[in-house]
Amino acid sequence: MDVVAFIGPAGTGKSHRASKVAYDCGADVIIDDGILIKDNKIIAGSSAKYESNKIRSVKKAIFADDEHAEQVRDALSQMQVSRVLVLGTSRNMVDKIVHVLRLPPVSQVINIYDVSTPDAIMKARETRRTQNKHIVPVPKIELQPHLPNFMIDPMRLFSKSTRQARHHFGEVSVVRPNRFSVFGKLIISERAVAMIVREELLKDKSWVALTRILVKNMEKPERGLVLRLEVTVRYGVNIPNAVRAAQERIRTQVEYMTWMTVSDVDIFVRGIVAEVKG
Repeated sequence: MDVVAFIGPAGTGKSHRASKVAYDCGADVIIDDGILIKDNKIIAGSSAKYESNKIRSVKKAIFADDEHAEQVRDALSQMQVSRVLVLGTSRNMVDKIVHVLRLPPVSQVINIYDVSTPDAIMKARETRRTQNKHIVPVPKIELQPHLPNFMIDPMRLFSKSTRQARHHFGEVSVVRPNRFSVFGKLIISERAVAMIVREELLKDKSWVALTRILVKNMEKPERGLVLRLEVTVRYGVNIPNAVRAAQERIRTQVEYMTWMTVSDVDIFVRGIVAEVKG
């Protein structure tokens, strides 16, 4: 088994580029911030991005907890892995991870400055500093159960090379820690969610009225909110297209405004109204 170190300061875009670097160097699995990833799936471990402070986050990332380390070691032992890509802020950090997980010594080192541009690194650092956004190299649907209290936005990755076919490297997740957690518990009422839904729906003139809305899972938001709408549509509107567009806009706006995950937006058309011309 070969071990490749992918190093660079925090917030410079390592996780964003991890899938492409792994593809380019032939790595079968990725170890990043406490989790073992293969084929865009979390195989073992738990993300350091879930931790409440920097010290706990660093300990999680270097597998300081024996049970955490053992879980990842066991998973690796059951897999046929020829090359591992290990992310870290420095060679020293990667060496610590390699030692704890009982991996072979690092055989190759890749620096973020070798695979990214100064402009991209500067933008990544600015985003981390001003918005506290983190990237995890797995899709949203894979990550959501591990980070129920975080807002997660999907991002698809493609190569930009003009000398080869455009390659799809899968999807990564942009993680935004709950900005309200430092102030204690935030309570959002069903009425507030309903108001957001109503305003967003009726921005589109395809819809005449929102006659009923049911909000489920307010008491257990980690399961994802379920929104059930009964609506009246304007005659002549392409209903399937209008429904899909409304679902996407409502989901996006509710998640943005409340920082809760929306699992379903169900829209039932109960009436069609013809426009009366005088």
